[in-house]
Amino acid sequence: MTKLSIGEVEHNSEDVALKVESDIAFLTERLRLLEQQKKPNTVILQTYKDMLESRCAVLQWLRQSSTQDKLAANH
Repeated sequence: MTKLSIGEVEHNSEDVALKVESDIAFLTERLRLLEQQKKPNTVILQTYKDMLESRCAVLQWLRQSSTQDKLAANH
């Protein structure tokens, strides 16, 4: 577990990762539904895709950081 400081508040990285995973699930479902529409709004689609890409990058960073912390603790 890593502590993330945002402003003056510390957050557990695992809690943040769970929230990001929830966001990813929501965005994935919204994209699926939007893409099924006859004429999906391309601006909204791109916005959701950008948000999804950003959340995935954050989750990858959180997981990488957590793995590095575990490795460091074992040495």
